[in-house]
Amino acid sequence: MCKFYYSVFSFIIFISSKGQQLSIKSRVFDSDTKICIPYVSVHISNTMKFRDTDEKGFFQIMGNSSDTLIISCIGYESSKLPVSKIGLNDSCFLIKKIITLNEIISSKPLSKVFGILNERQGRSCSGGSEAERTEIATLIEIPDSIKLYKISKIFIKGRNFKEANPVRLHIYGIGNNGLPGTELLIKEIIIKNNEDDNKTISIDVKDQGIFLEQSSFFVGIQWITSTKVKLFTGPEIFETFKVKKLLTYRRSLSLNNNQWYGWFKKSLISYPDGIIPTDDDPPINVLTSAEIEIFGQ
Repeated sequence: MCKFYYSVFSFIIFISSKGQQLSIKSRVFDSDTKICIPYVSVHISNTMKFRDTDEKGFFQIMGNSSDTLIISCIGYESSKLPVSKIGLNDSCFLIKKIITLNEIISSKPLSKVFGILNERQGRSCSGGSEAERTEIATLIEIPDSIKLYKISKIFIKGRNFKEANPVRLHIYGIGNNGLPGTELLIKEIIIKNNEDDNKTISIDVKDQGIFLEQSSFFVGIQWITSTKVKLFTGPEIFETFKVKKLLTYRRSLSLNNNQWYGWFKKSLISYPDGIIPTDDDPPINVLTSAEIEIFGQ
């Protein structure tokens, strides 16, 4: 985490045949600690222009003086700022969300792992520069017999999760049509490294205090725009053809209004509604699972 310091960022004005364009440069800080926030999502409203801040909280994006930036990060209140104000205020500040966690006391909660992790691998999902602003989310199915549980760990089979190739973890509740819905994480988790390539990545999420009742959830992995790697050298997540049910969905955060799609072995990316997996054309699912602590059965 970098230390806070004041710095003046100015707009560099470019004149084009289409009109005046601004190269918007700024940094994003925690309003309380005055520490910069890495990997914050920056979006120009009503456009498909997205960026993420780098490890020092800096971002640069092209826009107009009349544009509005939407700045968001897990664990913080989203901020909408006119481009003109960012020029005056120098830097951007986000306010932490106030989260109250419900404490549940249990001397010996039962732990179980659900998901798909040890199925035979069918192929790998390439990352790198072509995966920027792409997200993959896999449904973790929890039996109806489990009435109350806490998510404690996430497991992902992948490789090339290096310091230079950070990706963002998401945990979603079930939303409309059974697709990923509300973000359940209360603070950002960035996966930066994997010491053992081709092995299982384990991510502890106990401190997030995610308790759920009679509901499955999605585990998401998002490639971010500050990933600067060569084609096919970035983080990859292993997949399988062996699970007959469609559990994994994909979306581009820069295209198609963030629409989630299903993906099959022989089919092109398609809308999940109405598609029935077959032995000849099975779905491609990501090897992901989760450990939960069970408090009610």
